[in-house]
Amino acid sequence: MGDYSRWINWFRDVAPKPGAAPTSALGAPVYDAERLRRVMHANTAVQNLSRIKSLSPAKRMINWLETQPADVVDAAAQHLNWNRAQEVVLWLLGQSTTEAATAVKLFMRAAPAYYVKRKADNPSYKAAEFDEKIIQTFAANWTANRYARGGVGYDPSEVTPYGSSDIFFINELNELTAKLRSEGVNPLPILPGLAGPFKGPKPRELDVYLKQTGRGELFLVRFLFAGLGTWMLDEEINEADFDEWRLKNGLQ
Repeated sequence: MGDYSRWINWFRDVAPKPGAAPTSALGAPVYDAERLRRVMHANTAVQNLSRIKSLSPAKRMINWLETQPADVVDAAAQHLNWNRAQEVVLWLLGQSTTEAATAVKLFMRAAPAYYVKRKADNPSYKAAEFDEKIIQTFAANWTANRYARGGVGYDPSEVTPYGSSDIFFINELNELTAKLRSEGVNPLPILPGLAGPFKGPKPRELDVYLKQTGRGELFLVRFLFAGLGTWMLDEEINEADFDEWRLKNGLQ
């Protein structure tokens, strides 16, 4: 028999101590069964993993948003890629639990003033189906006072990093709607209170919330957004880590 003392000594040196958490070469965590159970509303770890695989990217994001507080939902909504996340945007606008501030931000992103002007000039004008659904869904819920309040603070006059503010577009929409109504043209109902006030905690950037969570949460959220065309958390997760995490969990 050969001399195995060298291998025994090597094993003693590198073997994890009893009770130590397992690590991977790249530091990517395996999926968190409890986290997936809560997010995907499944009963067992096996169902969790099979459920996330079976859901569409939009449904995965919706299930995650349902578990988040209002300020996180608001922060996440600002990162949605509208070319890929249309189902998620319409879902948010259709929920009575969505904060009024969040709904207004999404509504203004659809350029409602442009829609109203085109409709007034040409009643047969057909907007992009997605934009029209956003505008009509919001208008119906807003006039019925269906959105939640108090969970998200928002000041439409605040200038964004891009040098603009929602208050300009809100005023433009209100003035245009009032003018057209005085002429007997009503492409959109009056929507009072678009400028607020919206009281509540002001949301932070999404990555601020995510950095306070476990590392597994970062991978999950990056996966959810990547499936909808938004790449994020580049500074927190490198490509090799992310690829390893996906492979470990059999996710595409």
